[in-house]
Formats: sequence, C-alpha cells, structure tokens
Amino acid sequence: MFTIQSIVAFLEQFAPVQLAQQWDNVGLLVGDREREAKKVMTCLTVTPDSAAEAIELKADLIVTHHPLPFTELNRITTDSTVGRLLWDIIGERIAIYSPHTAFDSAQKGINQRLAAGLGLRGVTPLIPADNGLGSGRWGWLEEPITLAQLGERLKHFLHLKHLQIVD
Repeated sequence: MFTIQSIVAFLEQFAPVQLAQQWDNVGLLVGDREREAKKVMTCLTVTPDSAAEAIELKADLIVTHHPLPFTELNRITTDSTVGRLLWDIIGERIAIYSPHTAFDSAQKGINQRLAAGLGLRGVTPLIPADNGLGSGRWGWLEEPITLAQLGERLKHFLHLKHLQIVD
C-alpha cells in the first residue's frame, strides 16, 4: 500500500524541497500524509478542468508542477478561482503536491533535461547550490546554429507540432 507520504518521500528524493527558491510554495500543500494513494494524477497547473478530471477519476493525489495555492491565503471560499478549486479538491479529500522550483533545480530536473535535449555542452547551473545543483542551466553548442535550427531542435525534442519564435 502506498500512502501520500510514501509518494512525497519518493518525489523529494528526486527534487529535494531545499532546492526550491525561497519565495516558492513547494511540497505537500493539501492533504493527509497517512492517507492511502491508489490513484495519482499529474498536471502542469491545477485548472478547473484538471480539478474536475481529478474529482471524476477519484484521484487521491494531484502532483502538479505549479503550486496550488501559490501564495498564502487568508480564506478559502468559492468567491475566487483558487478558493473554488481548493474547496472542491479538499471536499473530495484529494491531496496536492508541487515540486515547482525544486524540480526546476534538481540534478535531473526540467532545466537539466531541456539543456541536454538541446544538445548543450558544459551545462552548469545559473545560480549554483550545493552538490552541483542550482537554479537554471546554461551551456554552449558544439557548433553555431541559427535560431530557426534551435527551434527545430526544441520542437523535435519536445514532440511539438508547432513552435512560434519571435526574433
């Protein structure tokens, strides 16, 4: 049996909350750590549609990149979108976990994966932290390429049909 806490522990091994930016709201944001987790849903951002899907599918946990709530709340009412989403999710006893900038900064997190997918060499964090970790990534390409070629590389890596570049 998996609990919310066992999944949280796994996620925090991959992206420790200590890597998050100080202003960020990461970790288990809503829920009961001891509750069983049979169904886990992932999304980029909790929206009315993704919340409705989690409720319909009877998810026990939503792992979302962007935190909900993002900022401190003085009240949870249905007068706002955030309040309505939280009210509905809490009413169904669904937990919410967000790694946000901890995942961005993790050794195998999103920034590292994007840098590797673009073929960057000598990749290092923009803002270093302990153990070679940190926020953002930078590196260089073996050979100069055009912005259009870089866009094509990104499209292929992310399996995108369309990419708009503003030059």
